[in-house]
Amino acid sequence: MKIVIPIPVPGHDLVPPPGQVFLWPDHSFVCGCGNIAETGGFHPSTKTGELLANDTYANGEENPAWRGYYWCGGCGETVIDARELTFPTS
Repeated sequence: MKIVIPIPVPGHDLVPPPGQVFLWPDHSFVCGCGNIAETGGFHPSTKTGELLANDTYANGEENPAWRGYYWCGGCGETVIDARELTFPTS
């Protein structure tokens, strides 16, 4: 399992090389395998890629087991470290 930190990019026309992940302006990921949220998706996981039920529960509380990692459902080989990402609110 490869752990990567997403690289912010200015546009949706940019696709990362294999082994990297880009963070598009709308805060969505694209993996170097070509996966985006609308296809294979990115799923809350542990650092080792074990899938978790969700990052938050139905009542809005954060799942205490989730530590900010997402597994790529496209290649199944990449774990995104999103722990340090911050998104502007407007």
